[in-house]
Amino acid sequence: MPTVTVTKTRTRTESDSGVPVTQTITVDPGQQSTVATVNATPTVADIAIFGAVCAVISYGLTQIAKSFVRDVMKGKGKPWLYDTMIRSLSISFGGVCGYLLRSSFGPFTSAFAVGVGCAAGVLSTAIVATVKAKIKKAAS
Repeated sequence: MPTVTVTKTRTRTESDSGVPVTQTITVDPGQQSTVATVNATPTVADIAIFGAVCAVISYGLTQIAKSFVRDVMKGKGKPWLYDTMIRSLSISFGGVCGYLLRSSFGPFTSAFAVGVGCAAGVLSTAIVATVKAKIKKAAS
């Protein structure tokens, strides 16, 4: 009697590790099954594009939020608090963006996507600070 092999592939997230895996299940008529687990990690290009998108969105949302924060902080006289709030908002916006876009760019877990998003927010803040410093230096 010939052996018939049925192969099914599905992607799921393991609850204990949060790592996306691909399971290949092979079933033969003898009721035996073999499960092979392979890590499905995102490519460097996926991470770079994902981070760039999160950085741009974080920058845009931070620019929108600046006017509201400026109105709330008006007359408080604490520039360090204003700068801290803006930088924190940029990081937060990056993390939220990473969480919301995680399934659009590859097999990202929630924690990884939020981490990349927050890093993109930090990168966006650092680039803006560097560009402003260079412009100020060139103007004087």
